[in-house]
Amino acid sequence: MAARAAGGDGQALSRHLIATLTPHARAVLAGYWPMRDEADPRAAMAAHDGPLVLPVVTGK
Repeated sequence: MAARAAGGDGQALSRHLIATLTPHARAVLAGYWPMRDEADPRAAMAAHDGPLVLPVVTGK
């Protein structure tokens, strides 16, 4: 729990995502902007060497 509070889980997730996506450079990557307690993929999306797509959410 302390590692999660210190961001350890998030950093480990980012490292894993970046390593996993590296062989897929230049491929289209679909991502999402995290909300509340969702896993945060933004570091991996920023490191991706290719097109990135995000969903657009319009008003209710």
